[in-house]
Amino acid sequence: MAQELKQSKISASEIQMGMYVSALDRPWEDSPFLLQGFVVSSPKVLAKLQSLCKYVYVDNAQSVNMEEATKERPAPPPPKGNPNDPYKKSEKPLPINKEKYQPRPRMSSTEMKLARESYQRVQTSLSTVFKGLSENSLINPQDVSKASSTLVSSAVAYPSALSWLALIQRHNNKVYDHALRTSTWALLCGRHIGLDEQDLKWLAIGSMIKDMGQLQSKKKGKKITTADEAVQESVKLAEMSRMHKEVIKIIACHREKFNGTGKPKGLAGEDIPLLARITSIATAYDLALNPLNRGRDAMSSSEAARFVYSQRGRAFQDELAVQFIESLGTYPLGTILQLDTGEVAVVVDQDDKFRLKPKVMVITDEEGQPLEEKRVISLAAQQPGNTDGVSARILKDLSTASFNIDMREIQKEYQRLDTSPSPGTRSLGGIFRKFFGKKT
Repeated sequence: MAQELKQSKISASEIQMGMYVSALDRPWEDSPFLLQGFVVSSPKVLAKLQSLCKYVYVDNAQSVNMEEATKERPAPPPPKGNPNDPYKKSEKPLPINKEKYQPRPRMSSTEMKLARESYQRVQTSLSTVFKGLSENSLINPQDVSKASSTLVSSAVAYPSALSWLALIQRHNNKVYDHALRTSTWALLCGRHIGLDEQDLKWLAIGSMIKDMGQLQSKKKGKKITTADEAVQESVKLAEMSRMHKEVIKIIACHREKFNGTGKPKGLAGEDIPLLARITSIATAYDLALNPLNRGRDAMSSSEAARFVYSQRGRAFQDELAVQFIESLGTYPLGTILQLDTGEVAVVVDQDDKFRLKPKVMVITDEEGQPLEEKRVISLAAQQPGNTDGVSARILKDLSTASFNIDMREIQKEYQRLDTSPSPGTRSLGGIFRKFFGKKT
């Protein structure tokens, strides 16, 4: 019902550029459009809609001003505090050592293969932890340590690949998947600011098991009604399982807010341990992308990043929130984009100098039809000194929940193209027809 209230029914003759068409006057499968909801961003699409439909439904909240959407914008000013939601500045400089690890390497097919194998080992270890939790009352430290060590090694060696794997992770168990992704986001931020590997290990474990007590209580039929109770149950379980004190600190403090309005103790500022501050941001970011609550819509990557940014000095430490966004990029690998040409593309590589203008693989034409011939373009090619003639701009990024695309196939195809002797256009043939489908 909430989704319906966002929609306005309009005549096809009233459709304008920039409107977000959320529904047609016929089933999507009876139309040539594969995207079930899109911004009208080309005259060709506008004409097609008007010839096909008598009326459509438009979501005003997702519609955009075409001129404004493609403008370059300066960074927004710092948020201003107010009596009801106080803004708190950092009292100590954030410890950052960006020279500690090698710069984010360019993602290769070998790197992706190794990262995928590592991620699969982590998934196996973590599933063992969850299974053990249902069979007895404690967490097996050896299983958790095994999972965290593998994940830390991957984060240090293959940060780009790990980011991709987390974003395209298949959804099997919401709580289990959330634990693994949150740990991944936290580690990528920790690596970015130069935490020691031992701290990265505590960070991985803490962000993985932060909700274990609450999960166990639910399995035992005990109802958790407050944040205080949830934290207490997880801390109790971690202590009984003889977890390291740094891990327990993360569990005990990850629901605190930087301005002192969090739970359970109302800690503020640097009184909240750094690893817990990172976990807090990683948790919020992942829940924005993948809500556990069915009543909440999934955000796109840029929307989740903007949410984190909006909470600077409030829920999150100002400088740390910025570093977190910087570590992942506004458009992480695997992000689905709609370009101002009307085409849909997937982010396949990044340049740290131009994080807002990644390399993308264009996968559909302006009508949302899968391309027979794929194109890989660098949106940064429009920067001074580049002469590739690229004119496409990002109109908006799209939630992966809106699609049924096998990102593994896209990534593999990009790697095949990227490592071929002649990296020109290659035919996709039936590949996209195999995995580019509609949500039902």
